[in-house]
Amino acid sequence: MKTLVLSEKAHEFLEGIGYGVGASSILRDWQTQQWLEIESLLAQNEVM
Repeated sequence: MKTLVLSEKAHEFLEGIGYGVGASSILRDWQTQQWLEIESLLAQNEVM
């Protein structure tokens, strides 16, 4: 559940700064993977 909330926040952040709008699917996939890795690290360290 924690990851789902972080994923939603990450998605909103990316949309807010213009990513995901007009970006190629490869770029979106790469960004998604980066956010998932960051979220995983944060969850492991309980930073958030």
